[in-house]
Amino acid sequence: MPSRRPIFLFGAFLSLLLSGCGAPSRNSSVYYPPSAPDPIPSSSDTSGGEEPRVFPELPFSACPEGSVLEIVALETYYQYGDAVFVSYKESESAPSSFDILIDGGNMGYGGYEGTARALGEFLSQNVEDGVLDLLVLSHEHGDHYGGFENGTLQNSGINSVSLIVDNGVSGYGYSYSLVWEEGVRDYWTKRGSEYHPVTELLETAPCVKMGEGAYVGFLDTGYYPAVGSSGNEENPNLDSIAMFVRAGDTAFYTAGDLADAEAEASVMELNSLEDRSAWFLKGAETTVYKASHHGSRTYGGNSAEFLAWIKPDYGFASSAITPENQEGSRYYTQHPYDQAMDRIAARIAAENNLPVSGGRKRVYFNGTAGNFHFRFAKGEEEPLLYGEGRRACDYYDMDGNPVDPSEEKDLCYYDTAFYKKAHL
Repeated sequence: MPSRRPIFLFGAFLSLLLSGCGAPSRNSSVYYPPSAPDPIPSSSDTSGGEEPRVFPELPFSACPEGSVLEIVALETYYQYGDAVFVSYKESESAPSSFDILIDGGNMGYGGYEGTARALGEFLSQNVEDGVLDLLVLSHEHGDHYGGFENGTLQNSGINSVSLIVDNGVSGYGYSYSLVWEEGVRDYWTKRGSEYHPVTELLETAPCVKMGEGAYVGFLDTGYYPAVGSSGNEENPNLDSIAMFVRAGDTAFYTAGDLADAEAEASVMELNSLEDRSAWFLKGAETTVYKASHHGSRTYGGNSAEFLAWIKPDYGFASSAITPENQEGSRYYTQHPYDQAMDRIAARIAAENNLPVSGGRKRVYFNGTAGNFHFRFAKGEEEPLLYGEGRRACDYYDMDGNPVDPSEEKDLCYYDTAFYKKAHL
């Protein structure tokens, strides 16, 4: 297990902002908070002389009426896979949105090249101005960067990437170096993109302003690798970036493959206020949670304790339906797993005074729904939730009949034939 390295945010954050160096010059819609907000004290014990952690007091209440936050769990191919698109508009009539892409899905294996193609099609249809404001790679595994192969971004009409953030790993392997380091990071920085390892942002300006009352921020996990290293060779999942998106009282939390009870405990310790609540969720009324590591059952991740801290209202797992599960009525064990999904559903039910069955109705799986949208418009009582329909593969129910994608595109995970087949 790597040593935990807490990063004390606010001192360097304040000095950067006061020095006037906090705003990237490339795109006026992308900038760090323009003034140093009042700090919030953390829950850390300073009896031993340790400097207390403090967090920025971000003005989420300034989010305007009619603003729209949309989170899309993008369908991925072959096995595993993560890719999430987030957009924020201050109004429906705004000329452009602040667009974020977190990971790019799996590599193309054995004829499964669809992730790059589908990702490119989605970006060409949804990034209206050709500017990707923020691109994040959570960690160095191929099912998170593979969809970027062969120039997916530039081939989809992206002409500018304003800010690129990753965990600073270099030389992890041939495909990582070719696809991510050379094909994305180096390619775009040579064309004017700003790049920062996450630890550098944590020491300077950990939050990026998307618009009034809307921010995306990066969280200390205590597990980030040294910049320029090849990462955690024993368990690269622990190198994953934890981050949040806030637009007014709506929040989204994602942490790549950081499904480990000890790592989750570290995230809580390093990001809690005096009352032990998450600083970045202060004032949030609705929270969407992406299951870490595709809804994994290993290392005690997606733990009950962590979920009680996040307080999710909706959840989803991202993973492809494996080739084995695309044939016949037999079910082969794969992500997501009951241990994680059931805990998420139970926590959602508890937070919303629902029966467990009600919590299950708020948990989704992009393997069956296809690209799944969570759309929150300020001023509307309920979010718009819908899937586009599965495109990646066919699969069959427990009687061996093909499942129509159009029948499952809006279904929660627990109502799908896929779940039912897994629980014969």
